[in-house]
Amino acid sequence: MVVVFVLAAAGFAVTAEYEARAPGEDLRPRGNSEEIVSLLQGRQHILWTSLAGTVTLVAVRGWPVKDGEVELGGAVAITRPDSGEAGIIDFGDKPMSVIFEVASP
Repeated sequence: MVVVFVLAAAGFAVTAEYEARAPGEDLRPRGNSEEIVSLLQGRQHILWTSLAGTVTLVAVRGWPVKDGEVELGGAVAITRPDSGEAGIIDFGDKPMSVIFEVASP
């Protein structure tokens, strides 16, 4: 019940999802994500700009890597990034996916 109350207080939220098909490839939008958050991708950096409101969460997942029998993977979640209007993601390598939660104005 608390979660419903928090979402209602925050207003309407939308999600923008981007995924890469294989390691080293650029992220591609799912659905209408490119209308919600715009990406400019480099080798190790992603510049994002919100087109639909304030970004409240950025979640980045890296590609799994095997080290012998242990599978390793990386992920980063940033809540309330700076102004919520734009930012830079420096993940080291091109990530497997990025999800943006955006609260509409």
